[in-house]
Amino acid sequence: MKRINITSLLFIFIAVCAIGSCKNGCKGDRGVVGSGPGFIDPLGIAVEAEGNIVVVDHVLDSVFRVDPVNGNRTIVSNSITGIGPEFSAPFGIVVEKKGSLVVVDYSADAVIRVDPVTGNRTIVSDATNGSGHQFVSPNSIAVEADGSLVIVDYRPISVIRVNPVTGDRKVVTDAFTGSGPLFKEPSGIAVEPDGNLVVADPLLQAIVRVDPVTGNRTIVSDANIGSGPEFLAPKAVALEPSGSLIVVDTNNLPILRVDPVSGNRTVVSSASIGRGPNFVAPKDISIKADGSLLVIDRTLQAVLRVDPVTGDRRIISDAVPGNKPVTF
Repeated sequence: MKRINITSLLFIFIAVCAIGSCKNGCKGDRGVVGSGPGFIDPLGIAVEAEGNIVVVDHVLDSVFRVDPVNGNRTIVSNSITGIGPEFSAPFGIVVEKKGSLVVVDYSADAVIRVDPVTGNRTIVSDATNGSGHQFVSPNSIAVEADGSLVIVDYRPISVIRVNPVTGDRKVVTDAFTGSGPLFKEPSGIAVEPDGNLVVADPLLQAIVRVDPVTGNRTIVSDANIGSGPEFLAPKAVALEPSGSLIVVDTNNLPILRVDPVSGNRTVVSSASIGRGPNFVAPKDISIKADGSLLVIDRTLQAVLRVDPVTGDRRIISDAVPGNKPVTF
């Protein structure tokens, strides 16, 4: 059963109305930037090999594709696009080497593969597919070099490795696996070039490195490690081609760069650094091949491109006017 409250029910009612009219692509709808069905609660973002952007919407239970040039939005997969088990509360998304999309569903406690052409959905791993640790509240996902999937699970707090073929699940790190500081609320995960995992933890106010073999945890950057503005609530992390970490924090200091060795922090983009619309509730980030940063903002209901040098921000796709933004 989907974990929702009364407010979410209202959003779902709006979503049903919106999606119900989008079977043919919502040709008459126009967002402020880009045409097509609008976001209501976009949570996860990734970039396909050809440069298109894919976004998961938690309320609409949908995967969108966004044209990076004109911002046009199309539905890749939802209850009326593609066949297979329906999404219940998609939170995170990654693109596999072969181009398939993999979505982590928080309420279904499942990892779901999506065909990028047909939108068909198949279960990779859940209570009945694959053996090992059972997900309770999986929320973010990354892909290792060998194709294995690494997923953050809230209950119990852990990082889980999933075999992309069998769906088998193995704990990489948790309170009983690996040494070092314990996570409090891991929220975002990425894979470094050497295979180490980096995890953003908003309650710990830190970026944590995890050894992919032993599960040992070390702080990369926090109030005591590294110089620069302190984290408030780091939610997501991504890797630049240089190896630097880009971290999504709160709307006060939304985008920071972290030196992976020293832990030093510098602001990339904020209300006082870079021009363009200010972030309100940034949630997730992906990095294009050219180094530009793509950030999802839940309240703006938008994808923003951030210049990694100047910090300038530009909305490249946002919601159809009239959609009620999510503010929690």
